[in-house]
Amino acid sequence: MPRKRYSTEQIVTKLRQAEVEFGRGLRTPEMCKELGGSEQTSYRWRKEYGGLHLSRHHVWADDFGAERTHAGRPVKILAGVDEYSRECLALVVARQLRSIDVLDLTP
Repeated sequence: MPRKRYSTEQIVTKLRQAEVEFGRGLRTPEMCKELGGSEQTSYRWRKEYGGLHLSRHHVWADDFGAERTHAGRPVKILAGVDEYSRECLALVVARQLRSIDVLDLTP
């Protein structure tokens, strides 16, 4: 069976998904099965890439904002910004934002 090769971005995405699953209470074996990898690969990736925040300009900053609609109803805004390029990579607008919404904000 040929080995799968993942790009750095794919590995980071899988690590972020793993962090979300850990936050939901999933254990490592179940998380690896769900993401299609082995426990050994998961541990190696976490050691090599240091979890979510990488050294190769892939550090995200989150920022929150609030606004009101024309009808006066409040809305919340969650922005995901790449700290290196200062590019806004994601905007989430909702009436209510929870911690899981922040964890789900992945590139």
